[in-house]
Amino acid sequence: MKTHRLNAYALVCLLILSFWAPLGFAQTKDETGQAPRDIIIEDLLSGTDIVKPDSDIAPDVPAPKIVKEKIKERATHSEDKHTIILPNNDENDQNEKDQDKVQVYQPTKAIFSLSSKEYLALRGNKIAPQLTLTYHVSTQKKGMLLPITSNVELILGHDYAAIRTKNKQNLVTKIYDFAVDRRLLVHPKKNKNDEQSPQIHFENISLYAPIYRNVSTVKAITRGGKLKTIPMEKGKTLDAFWVESAMSWTAQPHAPTLNIQAKKTTLNIFKKNQLIFKAKFKKQAYTQDGFQHSLLALAHHEWPLHPNVLGVFSKYNAPPSYLKMLSFGPRALGGETQIWTLIDAKTTKAKFPLPEHALNVIEHDPIDPFAFIINEAVRGRALGGYPDIEALKETFTSVLSETTPKDAPLDHTLDRNMELWIIGQKYHAYTGKCTPNSDDSICKTIQEIETSEAEKSESLQDFIKAMTLAKDGKSSSKIIKLILPYLYDAQTPAFMTRIAALAGAKMTKLAIKTLENELGIENFNATELLQSALAKDPYDPHTYLALAQIYAANGAFETSWDIYDALRAGIPTAGILDLKISKVEDKLRSQAAGYFSPRSKTQNIKDNLH
Repeated sequence: MKTHRLNAYALVCLLILSFWAPLGFAQTKDETGQAPRDIIIEDLLSGTDIVKPDSDIAPDVPAPKIVKEKIKERATHSEDKHTIILPNNDENDQNEKDQDKVQVYQPTKAIFSLSSKEYLALRGNKIAPQLTLTYHVSTQKKGMLLPITSNVELILGHDYAAIRTKNKQNLVTKIYDFAVDRRLLVHPKKNKNDEQSPQIHFENISLYAPIYRNVSTVKAITRGGKLKTIPMEKGKTLDAFWVESAMSWTAQPHAPTLNIQAKKTTLNIFKKNQLIFKAKFKKQAYTQDGFQHSLLALAHHEWPLHPNVLGVFSKYNAPPSYLKMLSFGPRALGGETQIWTLIDAKTTKAKFPLPEHALNVIEHDPIDPFAFIINEAVRGRALGGYPDIEALKETFTSVLSETTPKDAPLDHTLDRNMELWIIGQKYHAYTGKCTPNSDDSICKTIQEIETSEAEKSESLQDFIKAMTLAKDGKSSSKIIKLILPYLYDAQTPAFMTRIAALAGAKMTKLAIKTLENELGIENFNATELLQSALAKDPYDPHTYLALAQIYAANGAFETSWDIYDALRAGIPTAGILDLKISKVEDKLRSQAAGYFSPRSKTQNIKDNLH
């Protein structure tokens, strides 16, 4: 019987993951120099774009006694050993194929791991009109003796907007790309002495992630728009208007009472006789409508302005020469004032403001191992290439018929039972064909293995029991107890690790702690287990879906969207899943349309695809 050991790639990935705590690979920060938006309810947002999963990876955590004893016990029975059969994993054959045809990766979606050249090729990088507005920005909170000042550039294209500081110590560009709905952060690498180097890095996340954060934050804090005041520390309160202003989105069904004084080139807006927004505009209008649309979308993302204020602001078709914005928040209960004064405006022709030599998260050190695994899978380089379903079926048939005479009743050895069952479960994970009434021969065989009263190995019995409980949605603790003795075994199939992780994800922290104490284990973490499952099998779409859902549940929307995007763009087995993320994106576009600049009628990303 021909079997293959666990691919070296998977083992390397598992080793990397066990020694490096991945906290999400879209780690963008607000480093543009101007005062960032106030963080609403700091426990909810944690002051960063990425919220960490429940716990970091604890390297070198020893296997608990129950696991060691069971592995040792199984090792003494040769019939209970099994290896994972991986399809299309002959390195020599793969090398010959690579020599015959060199495949060039052609992205269909601007996922997080694209190189700068790939990104530019996808979204388009033609020379086009560009408006650059340079402002002197002054930010001052109540009680500050002197304001914080900086010079900031707003770079406007017909389908993108960027904001960049001009201070030498903080050369950071944040780009909102409305052509492909991404947000980029471009910045120089810093050395050990916190000095900038010539090397340029960039992070790339879905534009939907921060928008979803804003919308969900407003909904959560205002209870869907029902609360008009938000309780703060020391008995103080915050008007819900300022929460909505911080996120530029409102969940309230009614408009706030504002005194709006709009003239041809000036705009003053008062709330309860307090000036909250003042603007002056140039007499010369925008040369292109796209510039106006891009600035308005940028304002939704960057400025602490209420949607009703932005609605009035959007009616002016000339660049602002002066802005004064008042905002309140947990970090500025006494108020914060920003003043933007235009010092230069110029229209040029330029390319999209992402440097062609900028390095993405995969190209610079240190490399995030989790991102590396997904990038390799999307490009079809993990475990010898994309899954070959026909090869998997052939392997199954070969194992089934190797010692079984034709027309003989099914009577496998314990080894072959396990191998056939593992191959069959992988086949189902990739194809989704093994439904209860399926006529597929592979599905029928694994069902017969599961229901047969013939003797089964202890590990196979445990796996089948755990999977049955998982399908029925029952007893998460029982599922973990059944699978736990095998989690530390490299031969355990990835889908069983996934099942254990999902069982743990459904348990409360208190229940997990109780289980840890009962079994003598530490740091049982669903996210870590799913990452290790992905390293073993980076083409199982169910693992991607589970990871995306868990990251979203922990508040890490950016990483969640990265995983969804990679799944939709480059994992060929994803077609079997009913992904609802696209509907979520459509709903966001409908609810929070102001965050998305209208695309040019002549802009068609598909034209850039080969």
